[in-house]
Amino acid sequence: VQYAAAKRYKLTSYTLTSAYASLTNAPKSWVLYGSVDNSTWTVIDEQEEKTFAEKNVTQTYSCNSDAGYSYFKLHVLSANGASNVQISEWQLFGDSYFDTYYQDFIQTGV
Repeated sequence: VQYAAAKRYKLTSYTLTSAYASLTNAPKSWVLYGSVDNSTWTVIDEQEEKTFAEKNVTQTYSCNSDAGYSYFKLHVLSANGASNVQISEWQLFGDSYFDTYYQDFIQTGV
């Protein structure tokens, strides 16, 4: 799953919600990536051996990324027993990212 934002964000957390299907379809292990150019990807978060207690349950994961990204990609490595993965929702939360140049411009006007 991939998402392209309108501007750069510093991700602080994200959620995954298990689907209404069998819990064996819920994601078990995954990697969350961020990119500025949709070409070079950086790992933001990795999770392994996760389970969902029930169907349609939302779980929150924190991120400690100092960089800002415009593109986000969730690469699910495995499900909890099934050969395919299903999620009902993926939400990203963060703050607008301002690089040093932009911050200097705002503060000095130059």
